[in-house]
Amino acid sequence: MFVGFDRYGYPGDGLMQSLWNSVSDLTFVCLYLAPAPSHPNQSWMDAVPALQSMGWGLVPTYVGQQVIGNGSHTVTAEQGVADAANASTLASAAQLASGSVLYLDIENGGRMPDNQVDYVTAWIREIHSNSDYWAGVYCSRSKTAKQVADAAADVVTETGHDVATWCTGR
Repeated sequence: MFVGFDRYGYPGDGLMQSLWNSVSDLTFVCLYLAPAPSHPNQSWMDAVPALQSMGWGLVPTYVGQQVIGNGSHTVTAEQGVADAANASTLASAAQLASGSVLYLDIENGGRMPDNQVDYVTAWIREIHSNSDYWAGVYCSRSKTAKQVADAAADVVTETGHDVATWCTGR
């Protein structure tokens, strides 16, 4: 098991170095790719070189369209394609290595509505087909992760690459 954390805004190089030096079990941090539709704060974007030099593992996360909460709610397959292109551009701007996994943040837990499945699947397909990165999802429930895996099975077959999942609950 790997232990890490996510935080909306970048806490600064000093605190990140202190955490790295003093909290021995932390190994990764969520790196928010921004500005994204549901995460406008760009404070993490310039931190990549510093974080990598400290030794942090990075989980690049794109907070796209959502069906609940604050943020943007244009949850369509067409928007999934556009958001994937945006995520790829942001990852390049953040100097992330080719082949890195980009995680799409899915805020709602449990079963996703059909339009969200279409959005997520289109996002995954676009990342795998038209970028230098691989797709993953960051979700709060294993049911959501299974639904994504089932919906994206044809993308996995076409590309030969699985979809990474990072779940924070059961």
